[in-house]
Amino acid sequence: MAVTHVFQRATVTRIVKETADAYTFVLAPHETPFAYRAGQYSTFQVKVDGEELYRSYSMSSSPDTDTELMTTIKRVPGGKVSNWLLDNVAEGDELTMTRAAGTFCLDSSDAPLRGFSGGSGITPILSLAKSALASTDRTVRLLCADRDSAAAIFDDALAHLAARYPGRLSVQRHRDDTDGLLDAAAVTAFVGADTGADCY
Repeated sequence: MAVTHVFQRATVTRIVKETADAYTFVLAPHETPFAYRAGQYSTFQVKVDGEELYRSYSMSSSPDTDTELMTTIKRVPGGKVSNWLLDNVAEGDELTMTRAAGTFCLDSSDAPLRGFSGGSGITPILSLAKSALASTDRTVRLLCADRDSAAAIFDDALAHLAARYPGRLSVQRHRDDTDGLLDAAAVTAFVGADTGADCY
């Protein structure tokens, strides 16, 4: 039976500027508890110029490590919703969102975890990495591609995680402006002998 995605209100308690074009919105849903799994998303409803629009954004928080619910949104050139959210929403405002949905979640496994992301795709990967590190003994390796260093989201958060879990988390940052576009050879080199890892 399909899950009904009932909308609810959530107050924006804080806004964290991750980069010039990516903000983390810390949310306090009015209906609690707000159940979700690492890697899931919520769909947000906003009204822009009188038009109701819907966009889905992944959680960057993890239920295994964070006491606050967070979603991180990157500005998309010409994107009606991402631009409106970044330009108009302030702390104390309310947003309309669904309960959590999606199946991009951790499988029950002892295999090493390998995460691949480009740009804002790091958002659910960060959530998954937090949960895997906190709730399992799995090693986690991430390959994160970004346009340049200024566009890299969560540098500090990943550095803190790596310091907290030495020997279990390693992060390889790829910068298009200095390293060229990520290609199959670079991905193969990153994977190495980890052919039995779970990949996200």
